[in-house]
Amino acid sequence: MKACLLVSACVCVRDQSSSHKLSIMVKTLNELSQLKDTGFGQPRPRHGLNLLYWFAQDYITFSNGDIVSNFQPQKGDFGFHKYQNRVEDDDDDHIVPVQNLPYYEDTSGYFNRVYVTEHNDPKRFDKDRTYRVSQGLLWNIKNTSREQFLKLTSNTQQDIRIIVMSTVRTLSYLSDLRETGFGHPPPRHGLNLLWWFAHECVQIDFNGRLTAECNPTNGAFGFHRFHNRDGLLPYSDLLYYEVGNLNSTDSLPDYVTKNHTRYSNNSNKDRIIVSFDPRRRRFENIYVTQHSDQVNFDQNHTYRISAELIKDIQDLSYEEFLREPTNRSAHASIAIHKSAQANTCPSNSNELIQDMIWEEILREPTNHSEDVSIGIHQSEQTNSCQSTSNELQDIQDLSWEEYNRELLDDSIDVPQRRMPQLRTLNELAHLRETKFGQPYPRHGLILLWWFANKCVEIDDDGKMIALCDLEEREFGFHPFHNSEEILPDTDLEYYEMGNLHYSDEMPEYVTKNYNSDVRESNADRIVVSVNSDCNDTWFDRIYVTHHLGQGCFDVNSTYRISQGLIKILQKMERSEYIREVKIKRRRKRGGRR
Repeated sequence: MKACLLVSACVCVRDQSSSHKLSIMVKTLNELSQLKDTGFGQPRPRHGLNLLYWFAQDYITFSNGDIVSNFQPQKGDFGFHKYQNRVEDDDDDHIVPVQNLPYYEDTSGYFNRVYVTEHNDPKRFDKDRTYRVSQGLLWNIKNTSREQFLKLTSNTQQDIRIIVMSTVRTLSYLSDLRETGFGHPPPRHGLNLLWWFAHECVQIDFNGRLTAECNPTNGAFGFHRFHNRDGLLPYSDLLYYEVGNLNSTDSLPDYVTKNHTRYSNNSNKDRIIVSFDPRRRRFENIYVTQHSDQVNFDQNHTYRISAELIKDIQDLSYEEFLREPTNRSAHASIAIHKSAQANTCPSNSNELIQDMIWEEILREPTNHSEDVSIGIHQSEQTNSCQSTSNELQDIQDLSWEEYNRELLDDSIDVPQRRMPQLRTLNELAHLRETKFGQPYPRHGLILLWWFANKCVEIDDDGKMIALCDLEEREFGFHPFHNSEEILPDTDLEYYEMGNLHYSDEMPEYVTKNYNSDVRESNADRIVVSVNSDCNDTWFDRIYVTHHLGQGCFDVNSTYRISQGLIKILQKMERSEYIREVKIKRRRKRGGRR
């Protein structure tokens, strides 16, 4: 490692009379061509040019002519540490001017000077290879693409190759998605993940922009920073965020996670990566990719998803989408060709089909009217292989769902009905938009705050531990049978609470507006799915819904509450929370005009 950045932090007042400077002449670089002429950061594998580009792009901003730090070098961010350039040191040790101004030691967040240098041995810097980088040059770097920057500052084509952006194919149609093979065969979860993302995390405005419905920066649904260190994706001024790791989130819906097992890497290899603009609350680009091993991603299976394709996915139901990309509606006819040979024949149709079905059927052309013909050439044997022929005929007689259940995993429950598509609420703004618990005298908003603060504790493993005894019907909890199928089908038990007829233990601030003659004062409910082991009972999912009376619930007013939103409620005072989510009603003004 030879390259180094030096910065001096600016203080508000500087005593010029006490400043002692040595007459060290440091060349100032004002143009990219001057930086190129110095040979700084060259040749490979030196990292100085990439280091300087990163510094200009990510570490600093400009404000009223000042260089402002986005981070805190005095706290050691990104490996910054104090550079001692003291007056009392030997003159040969000085590579930059000595000044009262400490080098990135002050906490003001402003940089007075920026220098680049390199080591000439493990302990010393080369004063003849030390340069000041002007504010104008930093500005130019900040407004130049990484590819263009290295083209203008590198002396060899070898160096330019370091940063040439990867070319990522854009998928604009469902047929494009199918051709890539992304997300299949099972137990891969990429297609389910992409359908969820398109329906729950993004909306497309009238200008075709991708408005974010979830906030990647707060870790909702397991979103976390993707640093793009290997150049998998094009360089972007925006930060990348990744989602889809089923080992690190419990907030994705069941239809995404249902095939996940820690014993199969294939069940957790697919990811979605987005570049996110937090100021405009928009996704700039959406990508899908897959792991090539437990750490690295496969650049040859990384694709950009266009806004048009997102819109097409949003127009499809869950079942329709899975039919489209995987060509599940195609009819497979299987012909068995035999030739003479005397041998025994094992019953191997399952192995044959399992090896071939995804390679041959799912990657066929998109015309659903065409039959897909698979020819299996086998030897004619003294045993006529009747069992193989019969088994293949049995497969032809199965529906796709029945075939998957038989062939892939008996434990996988392929839904036979349309799964309820419930919106997940991740933020207070989402809760306010639904109008859940409003207007007066409904009690849902305050019921939810009480529940988050009194009934849930989130442990270090991310489990939502139940603090109330559901089996003893504490606070009016009782089994919810989901007979109207407003919630996803699950093997876990559902419990309901919020009925003020049967809840004497609820605090007065929850029950104060209750009037047995006013149905809407008792219309809101919380429903939870519950899991447990020998030590703990925890909430697997939390929902809110609107009770219509006579045992009926409104599926269009039923929402899932994310763990992230529960955490937000737990950090807020009750009055603050109500101010944030309550929709203010406009008062009608009387009087003369």
